[in-house]
Amino acid sequence: MNCIEATAASLDEKSKYCVLAFDEMMLEAGVAYSSSEDYVCGFQSNSTTDFCDHALVFMAMGVCKKWKQPVAYYFSKGGVGSTKLKQYLTEVIVAIQNVGLRIVATVCDQFQSNCKVYTMDTADFLLFFNKLFDSVNGTALVVGLPGNLKYAATKDSPHLNFWPRAVKTLEFIPPSLKH
Repeated sequence: MNCIEATAASLDEKSKYCVLAFDEMMLEAGVAYSSSEDYVCGFQSNSTTDFCDHALVFMAMGVCKKWKQPVAYYFSKGGVGSTKLKQYLTEVIVAIQNVGLRIVATVCDQFQSNCKVYTMDTADFLLFFNKLFDSVNGTALVVGLPGNLKYAATKDSPHLNFWPRAVKTLEFIPPSLKH
């Protein structure tokens, strides 16, 4: 990321807008020895028997200025599942934003694990903002169903547990999107 950070620092604000593309591809399983590092590569992490046969690659591409840069890659045996993909995607997005680039979209094929990541994120996103809206606009005076935030906050209501998590979630939103 040091190289990407140096490049991002030289770009004007408009040129920092980018798309994050990712795709997984099959590889021929095998091993290779790196004599300079005295290391055998080709195995899945923490394994000496599972050969990697897939690579997941993330690439950032400029929207307003023509540039592209691979930013991360991961090797695995079999495809990367949606839970791990969500973790990798979040890590890469945070890293790219931290170096000063502004991601405006992600692009991927419609492979099942990719679609599942977006379905989970969209549902979580909508549910979070629904709860947030209810927590500050509740008008009922009587407590409703457990976990319901559509009533006035009290000293022992679930609002007090929800709000710190909501603030932490909102802090994740990049400053450029908060305007």
